[in-house]
Amino acid sequence: MRKITTMLMTAIVCGVMLTACGGGSLKGTYVSENGKETITFSGKKIKIEDSDGVQNGTFKYEEEGSNKGVILVNFNGREQEWDYVLEGDKLIFDSEDVYYKKDSKTAKDSSNNLEKTEEEVSSSAELPTLSPSDMFELGEKYYFDDKNYIEAAKWYRKSAEQGYAKAQYELGYMYYDGEGIEKDYSEALKWIRKSADQGNSDAQNALGDMHYLGDGVTENFSEAVKWYRKGAEQGNKYAQYNLGQMYEYGYGITQDYGKAIEWFQKAAKQGHEKAKDKLEYLLESGE
Repeated sequence: MRKITTMLMTAIVCGVMLTACGGGSLKGTYVSENGKETITFSGKKIKIEDSDGVQNGTFKYEEEGSNKGVILVNFNGREQEWDYVLEGDKLIFDSEDVYYKKDSKTAKDSSNNLEKTEEEVSSSAELPTLSPSDMFELGEKYYFDDKNYIEAAKWYRKSAEQGYAKAQYELGYMYYDGEGIEKDYSEALKWIRKSADQGNSDAQNALGDMHYLGDGVTENFSEAVKWYRKGAEQGNKYAQYNLGQMYEYGYGITQDYGKAIEWFQKAAKQGHEKAKDKLEYLLESGE
């Protein structure tokens, strides 16, 4: 099973928080020039709020010695890259030709819980104040920053038990791989399915993998196709590639090179290298 790389893996380049390498800090809340959107930076996370709801993102990278960089934003399962420039208290996105001005009132940022000390967060008095997303982020910190898989599994579980889809997927993966917890395909299947049922495209792709490989469940190519398709239709490039392969080889579905090419193209447009190779091969061979 492939573990989909989370955005947090690319969140820190210069070392700490969201401080730009060349000076200046993005931490705080910025309000758009039309006043209809806000972007809040705290820890590694970015929260974008507008009339359509809330979206999340992270840093992808910063240009050393300047206040320029790229923010990776997730819109309904699709990742978009925004180039930014920080000029004083003004955050400018060149790609959108729009700027946001820093708001001196940052009370809207509720993620301060993540900046508490480990002892404070772990105390029973603090637990009720942590939201499922906070618990998930704490699990991410332990997993990616500290490489403490036991603690990561603990916090993923707390979040997952409250129905947080991302945490359910990560907990399932840890059961699958035996990281910080005893390997158990049945438990992996249970948690990954919970996440997939909530529409998490990474979990849907992983569930397709488990049915394809017969891990924790009877091997079933048709069921694998079903879950790959669910993830692929949400724009998950890994699921798109996997669905393309199922069409290419006729596993669990009628072989169709045209459909295979269609899904490989979708994955390739999102930078999936193996999909690019498959696409080149099929087009050159005239299949």
